[in-house]
Amino acid sequence: MKKNKQRKQKTKNRKLRQRNTPTKKGTKSVPITPVVAKLLQKRHEEFIEKFGREPGPNDPIEFDPSKDTPQRISIEAALAAQAQLVNLLEALGVHPAPCHAGRVCDFLVTTRSIHFIDDSQVTDWENAIRDWEKKSGEEATEMYIPHEIAEAVVLDLESM
Repeated sequence: MKKNKQRKQKTKNRKLRQRNTPTKKGTKSVPITPVVAKLLQKRHEEFIEKFGREPGPNDPIEFDPSKDTPQRISIEAALAAQAQLVNLLEALGVHPAPCHAGRVCDFLVTTRSIHFIDDSQVTDWENAIRDWEKKSGEEATEMYIPHEIAEAVVLDLESM
């Protein structure tokens, strides 16, 4: 009960823009950090440049630039990009436990995003951390990817 109260307070304290995100139970509002806002603006501009129009509500944010019409990138391309991100995070010295969890879960949990993901995702992430501990024989000293490092790597990848 106390943990949920802390999560709500942290969410209230953040002065971040909100975005409605679909979930299995409808939609929920999640914060948009300045870095994510910058990335979304970049995607918006790329969309207009590629397709010559404003994106509509059903157009994908992450689109396939090789297509003549707006189409989502393939799951394979998305997973390859995430694998590249996890490899870079690991190369930068992020603890191997959350990097392992990122590979196993096919999503990333940062020190900031932990407050906004579904309980089932938290459970999956924590199970992957325990799996790493069991396989490595070590205790995980970090459960989540440091948010600032993840943002810096994403920005670096975007500039390539």
